[in-house]
Amino acid sequence: MRNSVKLIIILTLFAFTHQNKLMAVNTIITKPATELKPNENTKYRLVVSFISKGAGAKSNKREELINFVKKHKKQPKYTMIAWGREGETDFCFELTELNKKEQTKFVKSVKKMMKDSDLVIIYENTENPNKGRVISLD
Repeated sequence: MRNSVKLIIILTLFAFTHQNKLMAVNTIITKPATELKPNENTKYRLVVSFISKGAGAKSNKREELINFVKKHKKQPKYTMIAWGREGETDFCFELTELNKKEQTKFVKSVKKMMKDSDLVIIYENTENPNKGRVISLD
């Protein structure tokens, strides 16, 4: 019995201490970690915010967004910022790689892709609304 309790405690501690590293496996950092300052007043052309209503953020929509960016001909860079306990994350795009017409098309495509999810909020031309912590692979 004692060994079982010890094992449960050890596994729980392991899970909590490695949670951030596990969440960061699929993360793309677009700038060196020293340059990432989520609390600065950077204006983003597009912020895609994955929220939760008590059951965690939807990862399938997050993966869909990541794949869309990877397949885009100019692969716009973004900063991924985690701000919640259940995987809430913001993808912040400056879209400086795109001209105005391309930016408009990109934003429309992302909105269309995310329209059927009530766990995604899209902001345009704004600072990061959640100002959480930057996920890094360090």
